[in-house]
Amino acid sequence: MAIPDKVPWWQRVMWPAAFVAAFLLSLYWTFPTEPLARRIEAEARAQGYDVSIGQLSLWRGTGVALKQVAVMPPPSQAGAEPLHVVLEEVDARLNVLPLLFGHRSIYFRALAWSGKLTGTYSEAKSARDVSFELADLDLAGAVPLRQLTGLDFGGKVSGSGKLSLDAQKGLPAASGKVSAKIAGGGVTGGSVYGFPVKAGLGNIEAALTIASGDAKLDRLTAKSGDIEAEGDGVVHLRPLAALSPLDAKFRVKPGQPWLDLNPLVKGAMTLPAVANAKDPDGWLSYKIAGTLGAPLPRPGR
Repeated sequence: MAIPDKVPWWQRVMWPAAFVAAFLLSLYWTFPTEPLARRIEAEARAQGYDVSIGQLSLWRGTGVALKQVAVMPPPSQAGAEPLHVVLEEVDARLNVLPLLFGHRSIYFRALAWSGKLTGTYSEAKSARDVSFELADLDLAGAVPLRQLTGLDFGGKVSGSGKLSLDAQKGLPAASGKVSAKIAGGGVTGGSVYGFPVKAGLGNIEAALTIASGDAKLDRLTAKSGDIEAEGDGVVHLRPLAALSPLDAKFRVKPGQPWLDLNPLVKGAMTLPAVANAKDPDGWLSYKIAGTLGAPLPRPGR
């Protein structure tokens, strides 16, 4: 039925707009958030991940917000204790404008350990691009890191990165850059091979370049009154990241005052694995081979 010409223009705009608004409001109020949360949990379990979502709600029109998300990835080795990662909030929103050009773009945000991760994931034909920024993640609350290493850490992590991936070729064809900095980093507790460890590491900086199937660690530095450290190397990327071969070097120089405060560590300096790594300038040098999932450090430059 045609709209009479005598109907004012504002009514022609108002009624369709009112219909769209009513539709969106009804969708928002009746959206099945609880079934969607359970569906996400079921899909994650099918991939081997145990996921629990405390609350799911719509977010900014085209997105969802997940709160109190607990994730337990499959253990890396049989019998290993599974990691338990708890995120305060995870949000994702579909960006509408790129759809007009045939691209898919998703903005994401995650809040955990007093820090915030934000970024964008986009798809265009076979290309996959990710860019992100990380701000003020507090390592003191990073329980999974403690589970992995047996050590307690301090410091706040910030960083950024941009990665590109070919959907057909996978990880070996990735390219991009990642940089990170830990302000006031340090080991605040725990032990290594039975030796209690506690040391300030100061500001830690790292930079990574990914190209031609390799992830090259361009820079890794740490310096404080307790310990100095530096490293570089390359990871030859494989489709399964844990099986990627390592070829890296790492040097560390403990300060004498710190050694005097840690007699057990000072005594360990005479062990062959340590003494054989000592250079004339007091640095301990190690080569790291093996794979990303099972690194093998050996004394020597």
